[in-house]
Amino acid sequence: MSCAVSHRSRRSNAEMDVAVPASSGEEELQLQLALAMSKEEHDEEIKRQKADELKLQLAIEESKKTASLIGRGTSKHAAVRCQLCHALLRGRLEGSVDPKDLKF
Repeated sequence: MSCAVSHRSRRSNAEMDVAVPASSGEEELQLQLALAMSKEEHDEEIKRQKADELKLQLAIEESKKTASLIGRGTSKHAAVRCQLCHALLRGRLEGSVDPKDLKF
């Protein structure tokens, strides 16, 4: 077992030697790269959150429309058909129909 531990520790040391920058210039480049990657990941996460918030807002608006139709005496079946039509039209305008929009 000590032989396996020794092999792992040599491999870990070799990996550390590769990860440790050879000069301050290389270290600066590694830091800049890490910062750029972090910013990119952050920007992508912000975009995902905004897209999710927009989808949520659209879903809330559709739900309010359906509730309004039902509240005005429209049958639930007719309200669902209306919601389906809205989803299909929105899909055509955006270039695709998402099956998630076809909720009943």
